[in-house]
Amino acid sequence: MRHAISDKNGYVSQEELDRAKNMLPNEKYTNIFYGPIYRTIQTALAIVAGLETVYINEAIQEIGDGRTVDVAMDTVRWMDEKGTRIQDYLSFLGGELNVAIVVASRGLVKMFGLMNDGGYGLAVGHGPMIELLSGDKRKKIKNLEFVDFAQDHDGNITVV
Repeated sequence: MRHAISDKNGYVSQEELDRAKNMLPNEKYTNIFYGPIYRTIQTALAIVAGLETVYINEAIQEIGDGRTVDVAMDTVRWMDEKGTRIQDYLSFLGGELNVAIVVASRGLVKMFGLMNDGGYGLAVGHGPMIELLSGDKRKKIKNLEFVDFAQDHDGNITVV
């Protein structure tokens, strides 16, 4: 899930936090994950306020440290300017963005590893990282929208 809308200082308003708390079928989550940037923590805590039992994991650095998010955002801007799909862009790319995707992928694997079998986790992160992990199924993700990932018995993670 992408974090709630934040102000120019990176903080989320009470109105947005209330919206986050009330928009999800909270009863199904067993684990909550978030990135290290404050707006993801605020959004995750708002969601947790509506849950009866949930395990709050420590921040997952790989789903939203500042540099990784900056690289991903630059990529999304470039895609918008060129009107291209993410797969087209990745086929020409090397360097930093590939590192960002690998780092974010490790974060996704780490989250699944921290959940018990049958667990259902919610990770609050950043739009560009979620878009890059999900491939071209969604070009842009809005605040408080989410993409579902599933892990099969062989450990493969896919978008569902």
